[in-house]
Amino acid sequence: ATENYLYSSTGWEIQQEYIASSLIETINNKCFDQIVACVPSIKESIIENTNFDPDKIIIAPNGCDYKAIKSYISNLNHSKELNKKYEKIVCFQGTINTRLDYQLLYEIISGLPTFRFNFFGKLAETEENIDHWNKIVSLPNVSFFGDLNQRLLFKEISKADVAIIPYISDEWIKASLPLKSFEYLAVGIPVVTVPINYLESYSECF
Repeated sequence: ATENYLYSSTGWEIQQEYIASSLIETINNKCFDQIVACVPSIKESIIENTNFDPDKIIIAPNGCDYKAIKSYISNLNHSKELNKKYEKIVCFQGTINTRLDYQLLYEIISGLPTFRFNFFGKLAETEENIDHWNKIVSLPNVSFFGDLNQRLLFKEISKADVAIIPYISDEWIKASLPLKSFEYLAVGIPVVTVPINYLESYSECF
C-alpha cells in the first residue's frame, strides 16, 4: 500500500470514491494475507475503515536502490556550459498528472527566468487539464524529456542543483511518501517539497 486511497483529495482526479470503496470491500473479503504500508497513516486508515487484522499490517517506508543509482552517476563529468546560461538547474521526475500544482509551478518558473526547469516522466494528464501542462512547457526556461530509462534518468537528475516535489497541498498528499524523495537524495542534491508528513522527520534534507 503505497498511497492512502482512503484519504480524500481535492486535486487528484482518480475516481477516488470508487477506488476507496473497492479497496475496503476487497480487504474485508479477506483477499489479502498481509499488507505492507509505506507510512503509518495508511495502516491507521486501513484499521479504521476495515476489519483487517492490525497485526498483519507491516510498515516499511519507501526507499531507493542507493548502490544502483550511485553506479549510474559515478565518474560523470558534467559540462558547465548550461550553467553559463542558467543560474540554477531544477528538476522534477515523476508522472505528469493532476497531482502537480500547475499554478504553483507556473508562478515559480515564470518568476525565476534565470533558472532552468527540467521535467522527466510519463505524460498522463487528462484532456481537460492538458492546457495547464502545455502552458508550463511553453515557458522558455522549461524542458520536458519524457520517460527515460533509469540509467539515463539519474544521469540527467545528477546535473541539477535542486530537485522538487511540487504537488498539490491536501491531506492525501501530506499522507503520501513519494518514491522520488530518497532517490533525489541518493543522487546527492537537495530537495524542496510541499508538506509531506513522513518527510518532516528529515527536515535537514527536505
